[in-house]
Amino acid sequence: MRFSKLWKVLGHFLEFSKATSIHGLKYITEEKRHWLERGFNKTLKEDDYYGFVQQLAEIIQPEQVDAFHYNITQLELVLHDHNLTMETLMVKLTQPCSSLMIKCKWRGELVPCDQLFTMHKTDAGFCCSFNYRPPDKTVSRDPYIRVNGAGYLAGVSMLMDPRLEDYYAALFSFYGLQVLIHAPTDYPEISARGIILAPKKEAFLQVSAAATYSTSNVRLLSTSQRQCLFKDERHLNMSLENTNSTYSYSNCLIKCRLEHMERLCNCTPYFYPDTGNTRQCGLMDVQCLAKHRRVFINLRAPDHILSPADNLNSMSCDCHPTCTDVVYTAEISQGNFFKSEYDRTHFFKEITITNHSILHVYFKDLSVLRFRRDVIYSWNDLLVKHLNRHRENSARLVAFRIHGDQNLKKTALDIVHDFSDRSTPGHMISNAAIKGTSRDDATACLTLSSFLFL
Repeated sequence: MRFSKLWKVLGHFLEFSKATSIHGLKYITEEKRHWLERGFNKTLKEDDYYGFVQQLAEIIQPEQVDAFHYNITQLELVLHDHNLTMETLMVKLTQPCSSLMIKCKWRGELVPCDQLFTMHKTDAGFCCSFNYRPPDKTVSRDPYIRVNGAGYLAGVSMLMDPRLEDYYAALFSFYGLQVLIHAPTDYPEISARGIILAPKKEAFLQVSAAATYSTSNVRLLSTSQRQCLFKDERHLNMSLENTNSTYSYSNCLIKCRLEHMERLCNCTPYFYPDTGNTRQCGLMDVQCLAKHRRVFINLRAPDHILSPADNLNSMSCDCHPTCTDVVYTAEISQGNFFKSEYDRTHFFKEITITNHSILHVYFKDLSVLRFRRDVIYSWNDLLVKHLNRHRENSARLVAFRIHGDQNLKKTALDIVHDFSDRSTPGHMISNAAIKGTSRDDATACLTLSSFLFL
């Protein structure tokens, strides 16, 4: 689960000198101010501050190739002089979880929020996460937090303050939070699938799950036939320490995108997993990221679906869905939030309510829908089925359409007759008999898919 404070990067960067006419920005020269504020004030003009803050958002969603109207080189030098990378800078500018999460409940009991939430990388920057296991060795390997009940009293509840007064250069033109439900080992892509939670709302987020597992018979098929991968068949190594590289379709696409970014721009954005093999993108790289933006967001489709021209600006990724997977879906309902004088939950005790929101996240039902992926028919099963029909009615042998001269047809029919005369339960037809038929009519079935077994 992921909560994204929508890029309140104004922070320390929008305070200028005492002489500025902008209201509220005259305290930059105070000795108590952070060195970062005073350092920028000595070296940059007012427009540079605004340009710098806007460029920070461009790293997340690079859209304009000609977005450089400010002294980006000088800004980069200031960061370098203070030994600041984009990652460390954004950590300083992001609202910490301790100020976002005011109060938390777990299974109906008040719990310190720092025991439940930690800050991690997402495609929208740094966000506060619950029960997430990123590919990072420094993260605790404690067991996953689990529940054994349904309903909001069996889930997690949060009182949050988004601090709307800090908004500047946001990715989207709305106030509030974004919430994402995802698998605990998947890199969070909140920009595409985040659910919006507006300020001054109390929301109930109901989570449902559907699991799919594959039998051992599916594993016997080739990857091209089953079009899925078991998690132990491929490792992604998406972390600096090459740990916790659990395969998933989502993580595979992320790694593919990183490889394309490294190839085209020779860097990767700070908010993606750090593999330690490439340079971290800076402000000077925004132009390259914007230039190839279409490549990074489009996945190459098969030629029979899209034309080569449509596939020109896209990623070519060797990624398959997992054969065993859990898919989470979420439904949200929310209403206007108010602090009631009759509140007995102590959730609002000693809290001055302004633009706060409350979110309850819980499982909707006690049960989970489970699907099985299995092989229904093999070649042997299909042939035995047709041969059994032949024994009932020899005329059905015409179903085996064999094209060629009469000698080939006679040979194939002799094989079928011979098999039908001595077939018993469990008797398998030989590969030679299969090769004696035409492959043009080959077909087989897999449950939960429309793949052809060819």
